Amino acid sequence: MKHKFLLSPFIIFLIIFLIEKLFLLSSVRDYTQNWKKFEPYIYESREDLFRQLESEYMTRKQKGESPGFVFGTSRSGEIAEKNFAASKGIYLYNFSTPLASYPQHYYWIKRITDSGIKPEYVIIEHDFIMFTETSMSYTLAYSLDIPFVIQHTDFLSSDESFQMEKPFLSDSKGFEYKFAERYFLKKMFALYRYPVDFRSFSQNRKEQHFGMTGIDINRAARELIQKSNRENLGGMENTFLLAEVPEDQIEKDVEDKIKKFNLYAYNPSKTQIVFFNKIIQLLAEKRIPVILFRPMLSGPFRKKISNPVPQLWNPEAMEKKIVQSVLDRHLSSHPEASIVIFEPEHDQRISCRKFMDATHLSAGCSGELIQSLKESIGRAIRNSR
Repeated sequence: MKHKFLLSPFIIFLIIFLIEKLFLLSSVRDYTQNWKKFEPYIYESREDLFRQLESEYMTRKQKGESPGFVFGTSRSGEIAEKNFAASKGIYLYNFSTPLASYPQHYYWIKRITDSGIKPEYVIIEHDFIMFTETSMSYTLAYSLDIPFVIQHTDFLSSDESFQMEKPFLSDSKGFEYKFAERYFLKKMFALYRYPVDFRSFSQNRKEQHFGMTGIDINRAARELIQKSNRENLGGMENTFLLAEVPEDQIEKDVEDKIKKFNLYAYNPSKTQIVFFNKIIQLLAEKRIPVILFRPMLSGPFRKKISNPVPQLWNPEAMEKKIVQSVLDRHLSSHPEASIVIFEPEHDQRISCRKFMDATHLSAGCSGELIQSLKESIGRAIRNSR
């Protein structure tokens, strides 16, 4: 064949492209990813959880049972089926994931409702951290599918109609172009999605805890994730019951989170706002009861938020304005919609307030929180009838 050499670059690229896909295998990631990195497996498990939901939905519906749902971050992981088993006729699926985002929640809510499943209620976690651009990093790497991203991306429009406090007036489909670009790069290239940590090759094989290597611990965690799907419908049980971290360590974690989410120059993501609006609109139109859950903050974090420096920095106030604007709009359009705001921070009945870090309440305190949450769920269901 004439000019064979012209094919050589293409063949070399194809070989490299195929070899690179080996880094998607969990058996390879055991050595190239830090053993403490469980987040990708939790995200990937949500597809299995959805299939489990689909397979049992009709059988349970015939028994007079219907599902409730939780969509949040790791702070909502304790809201689990085992704590709601006594709720007559309702079982609870938890689609929460670490550092979750509103595009991800909308994606799953849309898939669930489009498949013919009617939720009895939906719990949506929200706060100023979830509205940041950083909170989309795991979603773009480990969640969504290509048709969804294409359908909900503004490839050409700059959407000059967008107003932060009035996202319902926006013509935006959802994603800004830069986020779609990141998604497709991570989808196409395994090493962009799972960058190699060269230190992991040796660290993961070393004994870490209880005579187990890092690889053993990571594999055990993956089994636990699958077990939580089967037995607890996605709810993640925390084994550190009343763990409380010293305040000086929490203060350091507060500063770390402020830097990570750029809270000193807080600028909510347009994409997050648009998808939050889509979630509320969809649930209001379908008359599905909604509980908006704002998790508690640790004392040091609360102190920072309550005394902003500089004076213009107040992420919580900005986020509350956005949320209230969206709720006012859709409740005026759909007065029959039932939306209840659950803020345990202001619930005096919740006396246990030990924290494991700046934002995570100790698992041993979840009992009081869940009891109070049950009352909000009951109120949302009653208001919808």
